[in-house]
Amino acid sequence: MKKEQFLAAALLVFGFSTAAHAELMSYRCDQDRKIDVVYSFNSAGVPTKAEVMIQGKKRVLNYNMDRSDNVDSFFNDKAGYELSSNIITRDDYHSSSIMIMSPKSEILFKNCSAAMSTIQPVMSEDAPSVDANVVTSVKQANYVCQQGKKMKVEYGFNEVGIPVYALVNFKGTKLKLPYDLDQSSEASTFFTKDGYVFAGDGMTVDTYRNSFMMLTAPSNEILYKMCKAR
Repeated sequence: MKKEQFLAAALLVFGFSTAAHAELMSYRCDQDRKIDVVYSFNSAGVPTKAEVMIQGKKRVLNYNMDRSDNVDSFFNDKAGYELSSNIITRDDYHSSSIMIMSPKSEILFKNCSAAMSTIQPVMSEDAPSVDANVVTSVKQANYVCQQGKKMKVEYGFNEVGIPVYALVNFKGTKLKLPYDLDQSSEASTFFTKDGYVFAGDGMTVDTYRNSFMMLTAPSNEILYKMCKAR
């Protein structure tokens, strides 16, 4: 199919069919990095958007009809983030290989191959979005820190495996600290509230037990450091 024919078909589908489906795909990229993407498709299987967590923030990348054709698919947002791939439709998205670039054309993820897919049921005419603050998974970790100190932490994660909160239990005290999107990145994780900071290595639902953590008080006193999950 030529590009003009492909775009004409896509325009027809976009104009007259709004029913949507969503698919959650996990990718494994170079340097053994992982990233999850939620694709939305209309009833004809043409993509409409891709939602992805980049550096702790959800990005909604709209399907770029001007650049996409029957060979390649492109998704962009207004900030300039881009996801590109070989052609993606609802029937073959699981065989896609993607790359994600920053607004400065820096390659953030490359050579990403699909690892698994999960079909999200259609609830309405609009495709469901991933809400970064909705907890879908709760995990527990028991930490041993320097000087033999111990603490227990409950983590809440959203649908794509990004932390939502950390409930820290120490010395009879419970602190529920929200995930700090502004400070967190792929390399580091911060939970903050009322001056308390619980921080450590970057984490997801798959890697939370591998992170070394530290808890500091509002006075900047280090309460627990070099904490490792048992």
